[in-house]
Amino acid sequence: MKNDDKRQLLLKMLAKKKNEGVSSGSDIITCSGKTRFALSAVQRGIWMDCQLDPESVVYNIPFASKIKGHIDFDVFKESISRIITRHESWRTVIRQEGDSVFQEVLPEMETDLRYFDLRDTNVDEKKVAELGKAFLREPIDMQNGPLVRFALYQTQDDLYYFVLCGHHIVYDGSSENLFCRELSEEYTAVLKHQQSAIEQPKISYGDYAEYNAAQVDGNALQSQIEYWKKELSGLEPVEFPTDFVRPAVRLEDGGMIYFDIDKAVEEKVRAYAASHHCTINVILFAAISCLQYVYTRCETTVVGTTVANRDNEQLENLLGCFINNLVITANIRPEMSFDEVISEVRNKLFTAYDNQDVPLEKLVEVINPPRDLSRTPFYEVGFNYNPRTRMELYLDGCECFEFGLGDHVSLVDINFQIHDDDTSLRGFVEYNSTIYRRETIAGILEHYQVLLTNYIDNSTRNIGDIEVVSEKEKNLIIHKFNSTAAEYPSDKTIVEMFEE
Repeated sequence: MKNDDKRQLLLKMLAKKKNEGVSSGSDIITCSGKTRFALSAVQRGIWMDCQLDPESVVYNIPFASKIKGHIDFDVFKESISRIITRHESWRTVIRQEGDSVFQEVLPEMETDLRYFDLRDTNVDEKKVAELGKAFLREPIDMQNGPLVRFALYQTQDDLYYFVLCGHHIVYDGSSENLFCRELSEEYTAVLKHQQSAIEQPKISYGDYAEYNAAQVDGNALQSQIEYWKKELSGLEPVEFPTDFVRPAVRLEDGGMIYFDIDKAVEEKVRAYAASHHCTINVILFAAISCLQYVYTRCETTVVGTTVANRDNEQLENLLGCFINNLVITANIRPEMSFDEVISEVRNKLFTAYDNQDVPLEKLVEVINPPRDLSRTPFYEVGFNYNPRTRMELYLDGCECFEFGLGDHVSLVDINFQIHDDDTSLRGFVEYNSTIYRRETIAGILEHYQVLLTNYIDNSTRNIGDIEVVSEKEKNLIIHKFNSTAAEYPSDKTIVEMFEE
C-alpha cells in the first residue's frame, strides 16, 4: 500500500472514530441566517489576548507567494472579492456592547488589496520580504475591519510577490489552503468571464461558533475535560535553556530559520516508519520530545501541537479559525529505548486526538494554571507535521512558488514546523528572539538531525547511552578544547615564573 493510501485510510479511520463522538457527525449545525453571533471558544481566547495589547500583531498570520508570469490586477482583485462575498467570516468584525462580545457579519466588505509597482526601484527579494513584514506588522482593527488584507508587489514585468495578512480570529492554516484553491478557481473563471462554479457554503462560521460555544459551555465535553484535567493539572512548561533572561512580559520579537532534513536522515525516518508501522508524524514528534529531554533532563516532556478541528464535513469548505492546540506530555527515562519512546508518544498523541474537542482556552479556564505574562500556559515548545507542501496556488499563465517573509512573531518559545511532500522533509523554526540567539536555535536543529539518525540506528538501545553530539562538536571537543599544551621558558623554574 502506498504512503498516500495509508494516509487516507488513517484519516478515514480517525474521521469515523470522531463521528462516533459527541461533537462530530453530519448535518449537526444548522443555518440561522443571523448576522450577529457569539464567538467560538478559540475566538474568545484570541480576543481576550488582544485586549491586553490592542496594537499587538502577534495574531497577524501571513501567507506569501512569488508569482512569475502576467497578473491581470483587476481580475485578481475581483477573484479575491468573490471569495470575501462568499465567506461571511471575512466580512466579519468583532464588537463589544457592555459585557457582551460578539461577531457581526457586514453585508459587504471592500477588498483591501494594495498594489505596489517597484519595477523602477531595482529591489531584491530581501527588500520585498522586508516590505511584506512591514505590511504584516500593521495592526488590524477588529472592530471595523477588514480582518484580512492583501498586498501585491510587482518588481518586474513578469514577477510579483503576493502577501496576505489575516487575523487569526478568522484565519488558520486550513483556511490558507482553501483560500489558495478558491483563488485559483476564481481567477480562471473571472479571466474567462464566467460565473463562479464554487458552491456557496450551507452554513456560516457564525453558525459553527454558536454551536461550538454551546458545546464547550455545556456538559457535552465533560468526559474529555476530565481527561485533560488529569493530564495537565500541576503541569509546568518545559523550556530549552535560554540565552537571555526571560522578560516579565512576552515581547513580540521573533526569529525564523528554514531547514531541510538531510536526505540520508529522511530515508532513515521513512524506512523506520515502514518497518515499525508508525507514521512520520509520530517519529518526528517523538524525536522532539527526546530532544527536549536531552536538553533539560526533565522526564516529563511537554510539547504543543495543533489540530485542524474540521472533522465535521460541514466545516471543510469554510474560511475561519477552527484549530485547537493540544498539549502532549510524554514520560521519558534514560533506560527507555527509542522504540519504547515511539510507543509512549504514539499512545499520548492518539489519546489526545480522541479528546481534541476541548479548546485549550477552556482548559485554561477550568484548570486555572498560574498566570504568567511572560509565557503561554502549559507549553513553550510546539511541533507540527504537515503531510503536504503548503503551496496550493495556481494562476492561469503563471507559476506560483512559496515565498518566506522571514522573521516574525513566535507565539511560543520554539515552534517546529515540518512539511512532507513525499520526496523531502523541510520546514522552519519560529523562535522567541528575546531569549534565544539564532545560533542556539541552529544548534538545536543540528542536534535534532543527529538525534534522529542515532536513535533510529540504535532504536533498541537505551537512549541514555546514545550520543547526540555532532561530528563538528566532537572534533571541537577533542582537538580544540583538549589542545592545552603551552610553551614555558626553559631557563626558569616554576617558582620563578610564579613570582613574576
